[in-house]
Amino acid sequence: MPGPYLATRLGLSLGMRTVLVNTRVGQVAFTELSNTGLPVAALMYGLFRGSESLAPLIDRIEGADVVVVHQPGHSGAPELEEVGVTPFAQAVAVGLQTLLADRRVVFAGESLGGLIGLAVGSYKIPCLHSVMAFDPFFTTRKLWPIHRQTADAWPIPSAPLLLDRIFGAGSGPAEERDYRPVLQNLVVPATVVTGDIPLFPERDLDRSPCLMDEEDCAAVDASSASLIRLRGGHRLLEECPDPCAELLNQLIRRTR
Repeated sequence: MPGPYLATRLGLSLGMRTVLVNTRVGQVAFTELSNTGLPVAALMYGLFRGSESLAPLIDRIEGADVVVVHQPGHSGAPELEEVGVTPFAQAVAVGLQTLLADRRVVFAGESLGGLIGLAVGSYKIPCLHSVMAFDPFFTTRKLWPIHRQTADAWPIPSAPLLLDRIFGAGSGPAEERDYRPVLQNLVVPATVVTGDIPLFPERDLDRSPCLMDEEDCAAVDASSASLIRLRGGHRLLEECPDPCAELLNQLIRRTR
């Protein structure tokens, strides 16, 4: 069992206090939560992003308390001792069960946050009702928007390690990281939302294309998860916040 959690410092994003939960691989950070008895929307942003990327969604959530789950090493949160989708998801699962065991939780994440949410959805966590992932990625060698940038283009010191372990984007040729098995291991209802700006062909764009392609969509269709397409690219929460929020609010209403 993890040790006790501890309310600590003021978070660097959205001005929220941070709660740290002890896990096997270190401390995972959540924003402090009100205990109103409403369902909980647990939100996780993507790699090299921050809580501000969730603001358009948070502003539109109805009938739920909101807690932000920080990526390790982001927004002042501690690094974890192990790096990868599985240890991150395991730590988040412990955090949810520690902080929110008596609540009804809908987990929603963008990009890596969505992929971690799907991985959390493979664990039997009594409080977890459902998961929504906004344009996650499932295979990585093809992700040219990631591979065309160097590690020093990203804003945190652990960027080279994160890019290597999560995307297979080290100093040599890109290595495949295949996350499609998370779709076959789901034990809660899951929804995957993507956009209509295709990943290919590789080209210069004024906004990021979707990181899911048709093979990824087929993998979702072959699983128990539902697939929804919206108009937009990878940053769906910023480009089309109203339909994203309505989809999440529908899940929240089903928990009541």
